[in-house]
Amino acid sequence: MDHLSGDEAFRRVLDLYAGTGSDAHATVVTLVQQACVPYLDAVRYSDSGLRKRTVWQNTWTMQRREDAIDAEVARRMVGEPVEAIEAEQARRKAAEVGAIPVPPKYKQEDFRDGVFWKLRGALDVAKERFVSFPGLERGQDAGSPMLLWAGYDAKARALALTGYLYEMLQREGAEAIRLTPALAGLDEMLPWVHQWHPEIDDDLGMSTGDYLQGLLDAQLAQHGLTLANVRTWRPPAPARRPRGRRTGTPTNTSTNARPDSEDSRE
Repeated sequence: MDHLSGDEAFRRVLDLYAGTGSDAHATVVTLVQQACVPYLDAVRYSDSGLRKRTVWQNTWTMQRREDAIDAEVARRMVGEPVEAIEAEQARRKAAEVGAIPVPPKYKQEDFRDGVFWKLRGALDVAKERFVSFPGLERGQDAGSPMLLWAGYDAKARALALTGYLYEMLQREGAEAIRLTPALAGLDEMLPWVHQWHPEIDDDLGMSTGDYLQGLLDAQLAQHGLTLANVRTWRPPAPARRPRGRRTGTPTNTSTNARPDSEDSRE
């Protein structure tokens, strides 16, 4: 941001957008916040949204089981007629998985912020440009949001978060209380890494998912945490400003008086 602030062309565009002399950092942060969604379920959804998210996760688990059955049957019945393979796949899926229920759609109140609802909608389809990591900002740079381009796949996101997690450990000596949401984020990404990137990495000698799972397990053990700890983590409630004691009731005599507008965001 310091570099951009000294760029004459950027400064002219900023003045046209936000007014001459506007604060570049504050303006860009505001714009970014309108185009990003947090990485972690607990920061993204309200309590009702988290309950719906659990239903969706159960649906995905059942679908993954169906995919595993299809692959297993196909391997075992190599050379058999396609009709016989498909019939066996259908039989096993009906017996072992059953009917997969249609998960519920989301509503605005299922998200913690109206911006998230606007960017995701009823089916929670990602349309944001950036992924934000609230609470994981560097200690010396707390005023600048930590962001990742939303176009990265699950593997790239998980590796980026893991790299930053180790940076937190090495540079800041982060303790368990601060690492917990980062570990929760990695735990949430891992099913997708396993699903979409099952290939063996030549450098690692294993799949990326297995490698990251090992790192997650090691960090949990090192910091005395369990999967239950990270999966039930919730962000602290925002502090409420204490109201001052009123000494009297002021009388508003202005004919143009109107109540302050309320923030429409969740």
